[in-house]
Amino acid sequence: VEWSWMAICASAGAVLNLNNSTRTMDGTGTTNSPHAIYFCQNNKLNLTNSTLEIKNYANDALEWDGGDGGYNINLTNSTFISDHNRSGFTGTFWVKATDSDIQVINSTGNGANGSHFNFTNCEVNFSDNGSHGLSAGALIIDHSTVTTNNNTGMGITVNNGLQITNGSVVTVEGNASNTGYGYAAVRLYNNFDFLVDKTSKLSIKNNNNTGLYVRQGNLTVEDGADLEIMNNTVTHTLLDGYGGGLYVGYGDNYDPTVTLPADAKIYNNHALIGGDDIYISQGITGPSATFGPVGSDWVLDDCNDPIDGWYDDSEGTRWKAHDEDPNAELHMVVESGFVAGETQKLTGLHSLKAAHGLLHTVTTSIDNSGSINGDGQYLHGTDVQVTFNPADGYKITSVTVNDTAYDYHWDSTLNAYVVELPDLSADMHVVVTTKRDSDSGGGGHHNPPKDDDDDDEPADEPEEDIPEEE
Repeated sequence: VEWSWMAICASAGAVLNLNNSTRTMDGTGTTNSPHAIYFCQNNKLNLTNSTLEIKNYANDALEWDGGDGGYNINLTNSTFISDHNRSGFTGTFWVKATDSDIQVINSTGNGANGSHFNFTNCEVNFSDNGSHGLSAGALIIDHSTVTTNNNTGMGITVNNGLQITNGSVVTVEGNASNTGYGYAAVRLYNNFDFLVDKTSKLSIKNNNNTGLYVRQGNLTVEDGADLEIMNNTVTHTLLDGYGGGLYVGYGDNYDPTVTLPADAKIYNNHALIGGDDIYISQGITGPSATFGPVGSDWVLDDCNDPIDGWYDDSEGTRWKAHDEDPNAELHMVVESGFVAGETQKLTGLHSLKAAHGLLHTVTTSIDNSGSINGDGQYLHGTDVQVTFNPADGYKITSVTVNDTAYDYHWDSTLNAYVVELPDLSADMHVVVTTKRDSDSGGGGHHNPPKDDDDDDEPADEPEEDIPEEE
């Protein structure tokens, strides 16, 4: 260490160039908590076909002096690694990287702290940092892979604009584990435009607070983009306890807009107070979110039942389909108007959960080894058929539903007897009893009923009166 508090100082106007070289800076054993490289305005750090690794500094890998001059870092076909320093990028740098590998990992503080990043054809990893991961002013991700996992603060936070384009893949998982922070896994903070284009993927999963928080501005995720916001869980009320998946707005301030593709996957998120999957705040005239219906293959992790719609999940009337509640239907109010393949715009206060309606259970039994089908759980209002056949040599003696005699009929197409339970509105227990059919001689099959037309025997003709001969 050249000075007690830094290893390298770039004085005002200085340019540091690494061309076709490899440099490692290791702060192990240093005292006085030094920085690795300190910049003093109007500086450039240029890496071309080179590798710079900075590790084990008690202070920052790259640190600015807090001035208003330019602080520029340019990487071309190079590798930059910051490993186990206090921070990787501290201050407002302009970082432009092309065909490069950037790793900011294991920081004791933030991975970055508000620099502007422009990544083109890069592999980027801001993971396992002790506070925020990729904290940016403006963030451009062009044909790049960006991973921000397991940061105790936010995975990605953007204060200016965001662009994710040209087949980029952004993964944000396992962040926001510090319950002292009221932060989301991805936060879009100020009044800018944010874009995920139709060729790119954004996956926000398994985080410990709101997945995606759009406080201000306008977010557009184009049709064709792959958007996943799943399995995120709000663990405290520092962000009000709402919006496990998507949170739009901020109280009665601001009116951001969010436009998502019809096939965006937003489900199996959880919030403490309301809006497990989507929360839209009150705003001034009303923030809005435009999105599509639930997916046909979505399954609710609360109960492993199929998801069939967007349901109200407001505080005080949260979705509850499995509680023994006489007012259960009040907790299953579906948001209507969604059509497969199309989007719908909701404006103003909404708390939603991708879930299912009230379920009823159908149970069945038949004696003497007969066969019966139809057990299961069904949505309220479903038309249910229970089919059955007595065992060979047995005939039906009774059919009851909830201990009351019930009609049944033979269906030649199904080759079975059928009990119809239309518009299911309660749990049902279907019981079929049988006895040995004496006409069968103790063996053979039961005989289904015959239609009147099934008798092939000709009718007897009436005898004619023949007059006696005289």
